Formats: sequence, C-alpha cells, structure tokens
Amino acid sequence: MIRWNFGVVASALCAISAIFTALLCISFASTPFLTVVNAAAGLALELMKFSLFPAALTLWRHGRSLIALLCYTLGSTLVAASLAASWAYFSEAQDTKTSVQLSKSMNFKIWQDQVSAVSKQISLLQQSASKDLENGYRARANSTLAKLREQDRLRSQHLAGRPENIVSSAMPIEPKLMFAILATLIELCAIAALMLPRLLKRHQSTEIRPSANIKPDSGRSHPETGPPKKPYKTLSSTYGSPAAQLQLNI
Repeated sequence: MIRWNFGVVASALCAISAIFTALLCISFASTPFLTVVNAAAGLALELMKFSLFPAALTLWRHGRSLIALLCYTLGSTLVAASLAASWAYFSEAQDTKTSVQLSKSMNFKIWQDQVSAVSKQISLLQQSASKDLENGYRARANSTLAKLREQDRLRSQHLAGRPENIVSSAMPIEPKLMFAILATLIELCAIAALMLPRLLKRHQSTEIRPSANIKPDSGRSHPETGPPKKPYKTLSSTYGSPAAQLQLNI
C-alpha cells in the first residue's frame, strides 16, 4: 500500500513539474514550430531529472561514487531550473488573479475612465494643432500645443496614481515566499516519492536475507556421521572362544 501511494504521488508531482517546465520553455517560443520544440525540450529535461536520482542511488550502492556524485550534481541543477519554472508559473497565476480582481474594482474603473478621457483629449488637441499648422495659424497652434502639454502632464499624473494591486487578505504569508515554498515542496516530494520505494525494498531485502540463512539450534543432538553402529553384539564377541561357541551349538 505504501509503495502504491508513493507511485501515485511520484506520477502526479512529476507530471506537474514537467508541465511547469514545459510552460516556461514555451514562453520563449515565437512560432508554432518553436513552441513544439521548446515543449519537447522541457519534457525531456524533466525526464532526465527524475531519472538521474534513482540512477545515482544505484551507482552509489555499486561503489561507483564519482559517477553517482556527477548524477546528483546534474540532477540538482535540473531541480533548480524546475524550481524557477514552478515559481514563474505561480507568480504569473497570481498576477493574472490580481489583474482580474483589480479590473473589477470601482477605483480601477474610475482611474481607467480618467486616463481614457485624457487620452482622447490629447488625440483631439494633436489633430487640431496639426490642422492649424497646415493652415498657417501658428499662434493658435502654439496655444493648442500648450494645452496639449498640460493634458500630457495630467495623463502622467493619472498613470502614476494607478490603484495598487489587491492582495487577498486570506494569504498568511508573503505570496513570493509561498510560491518558493510550494515549488520546493513539489520538487522534493517528487524526488522522495521516486527514491523511497527503492530504499524500502532494499531495507526489506536485508531483513529477509539473514532470516533465510539461520542455522539449526546447536544445542540439539545430531547423529554422528560415519558408518552405522551395529545394534547387537556377535556371538564371537560375546563368547570369545571357539569352545564356548561349540557348547552353545550343542
């Protein structure tokens, strides 16, 4: 039952870690072909990572300590890359959630309307100034450009006063710290679920092996090896002389 649980946990966490790494690699792609290639590269790296640790354990048990250490080092490097991928996924998910919450808030809608109105005013003033310059109304164009600069400063002020991100009050700790903890737990638990069944199997085999080689109790009496003894004495040994044997026959 324990091995079955470890198998399920290892399959689930390895799949989750592989998905995060594949998504990170896909984010660097710019074409559909590169998307497929990057996804395949991420999955291959994950398969290599989760294969290195059991291989290192086997090599260590067979005395190949140098190669085992190299496998552990390479696996740890891949774990660090996978941690970065998991942390990036959680951060992006949190940013998306925050953006959705922010877009639904009243303060954000008011701020968005203000920025939109100023942007429209700037666009109209730019068109008016261009027409005045084309028609030769330089003084009016200068006045329009002054208003345009004022509206531009007003838009900058509105952009600087953007409402702050809404952070859920249910989070007990800093989100970035929580993301780091979750990413670390995913990697460590996945590796532990892969390694522990092998260690348990080895431990059980070492327990069964001595019990199979237990010798019988030395206190018991065992028949001596050698030719079997005769259970009776011959007549010649009992009646040692030929005369006694003759009298017995009579």
